[in-house]
Amino acid sequence: MSDAASARNSDSEDDELVRLKDFLPYRLVVLADQISRSLSELYEERFGLSRQEWRILAALADNGPISSSDVSEYTTLDAMSVSRASSLLEEKGYIVREQSPTDGRLKIFRSTRTGRALYRKIMPLAIDRERYLTQPLSCTEKLAFEAMVDKLLARARTLATAAERSERSRVQKPKQRKG
Repeated sequence: MSDAASARNSDSEDDELVRLKDFLPYRLVVLADQISRSLSELYEERFGLSRQEWRILAALADNGPISSSDVSEYTTLDAMSVSRASSLLEEKGYIVREQSPTDGRLKIFRSTRTGRALYRKIMPLAIDRERYLTQPLSCTEKLAFEAMVDKLLARARTLATAAERSERSRVQKPKQRKG
């Protein structure tokens, strides 16, 4: 193949690739990170909470007492982040952590009265930020966006579930011996 033909082939292959700035997963991560940073300024500067601490307080507000593993799943925080943030929240008097009566490896988190009051103080401010962010969207666009996010989340969860099943089957397969 000539150099010119090779270059044309390479160019056509590159044309099929998506630029990162146009790649939906990347754009969603950038959007989520930008929104998260905006909110974290609110609860870090005014209330001395990290993003991880805020997520745990919000998870408790949504769910009531909840296990450490459920907090991790609900907030998408890894177990170490949950452990560190919950320790800080406990030191600040916003939550209590108790041993699970059914599983000695788990802790059950509960908001204290002070933690619930802090959540009630922060949430209206967070809602104001959400309103500001979505203000340029019409009601129809907001509803359509919410429906699209729900569909994408459901689809992404099927990918994660398929990947987990594949990994489990790969790990569980006995290795064949030669000879």
